Amino acid sequence: MTFKPSLWRVRAPELPDDLVDGEPEQHSGGLVIEECRVRRAAHDTLAAHVVRLVTADIGGLGLEGGEVELHARDARLSDCDLSNVQARSAHVHRVEWRGCRLVGLGLIESELESVRFADGTLMLGSFGHSRLHRVVFEGVDLREASFVGADLTQVTFDRCVLEGADFRSARLSACEIRGSSLDGVLGISSLRGVTMPAADVVASAAAMAAELGIEIDR
Repeated sequence: MTFKPSLWRVRAPELPDDLVDGEPEQHSGGLVIEECRVRRAAHDTLAAHVVRLVTADIGGLGLEGGEVELHARDARLSDCDLSNVQARSAHVHRVEWRGCRLVGLGLIESELESVRFADGTLMLGSFGHSRLHRVVFEGVDLREASFVGADLTQVTFDRCVLEGADFRSARLSACEIRGSSLDGVLGISSLRGVTMPAADVVASAAAMAAELGIEIDR
């Protein structure tokens, strides 16, 4: 059977060509970036308890870690840093994250649809008990990331580092893994039904055998 990638399933953010330059609006612990283009200086972090990113092209945004109520729709984020932000029950629709530092980002019990993470790090990130629909992880460092109890539909992992990633009790449907080894992955048995290229299956054979308790005769 020929392996057919499905990156086309993810809808890009709906952004007009004439977005104007703007600045984040901060008031009463809230941060709003809406219908504008924002560029922030590196290491210039903002603090907020409520964050709303809608119809926005954002570069260099940094948020202080901690609990945040997050709503993001039709947004493109480039070279942003949301490390250690804990956004439980977040809503993230048609959002691209490119080259972002998201170490320890918590999107627990959240809804993600048509979302792309590309060329960044999500080490120690958590999507526990979240619903991911049409999500792509492309060239992302997902070491020790958690998908425990998550519901993944039409999710693609393309050239990702998955060592230590935890899929225990996750439910996957129409998902793909390619260019990625399963060595060190926890909960491999939950990946039943995932599509992988033949070469990746062979490269991950030892990890699959260990999960099933099969001893390899060398």
